[in-house]
Amino acid sequence: MQTLSLGPVVRTAAMSLFGALALAACGNDATSAGERSDRLATLPIAAGSVTTSGISAGGYMAVQFHVAHSSLVSGVGVVAAGPYYCAENSLRHALGRCMKGDEPIAVDELAGLTSEFALAGRIDPIANLANDRVWIHGAAVPIRWWQNRSWMHCRRTTNCS
Repeated sequence: MQTLSLGPVVRTAAMSLFGALALAACGNDATSAGERSDRLATLPIAAGSVTTSGISAGGYMAVQFHVAHSSLVSGVGVVAAGPYYCAENSLRHALGRCMKGDEPIAVDELAGLTSEFALAGRIDPIANLANDRVWIHGAAVPIRWWQNRSWMHCRRTTNCS
């Protein structure tokens, strides 16, 4: 017969209870979120003044945000990531072609899908990307995506100057 150690179970339950109590102590049911005085003030952020950046998975997220919200974002800096919608909602693609590079990424297909998403209103218009500043550095070969170019069209160089 297998014995069960209750130590980890009790520890997990205690931490969960502690977390729930801490969260409950942070709020006051009598005060709505709009009435709270400890909220940060709204900042006037001009559309087009926002940039995104990231490394690896954060780089993928920066690219996703840049393309999907192109009316707000004016540039992106990325290290070791790939194109918009690389995984196409597929875990196999995410872990394979997007992470390991074990198969080529169909950039032309992804550009077409991006255009379709924009025309359907699922993301901001891709025309907003035309004048954005984009810098990308890959692991093996640096890539610079030049200003006034579509985000999908890039020039590979060995010195990225």
